[in-house]
Amino acid sequence: MIFRRSELPKLEGIVQTDYPVKTTHAHDLGHFHYNITAKETQFPPHKHDDFEEKWFILSGRATVYQNGVPHEVGPGDLIIHEIGVMHSMKTDEDVYWLCIGIHD
Repeated sequence: MIFRRSELPKLEGIVQTDYPVKTTHAHDLGHFHYNITAKETQFPPHKHDDFEEKWFILSGRATVYQNGVPHEVGPGDLIIHEIGVMHSMKTDEDVYWLCIGIHD
């Protein structure tokens, strides 16, 4: 399968590309997003009660919050949000990152 970013729909108000990935394996790659978070588009607090999420920082620096605890992150950092963990991101610059949801 090949997903071309230029052919995927844009989400209103969010600088994010949602790749509609589904697999036939026991653990499903539930979602795969390419995100750009900037000072003007902070990533709001939220949680997932039925799947784990992984964020991989491609470029830029940010503060990621997990259950209110701040963590400074940068290029090459992998952040794992376990099921039920409240998480968000704040930054003063453009941060390019991948978001991968693993569903059972």
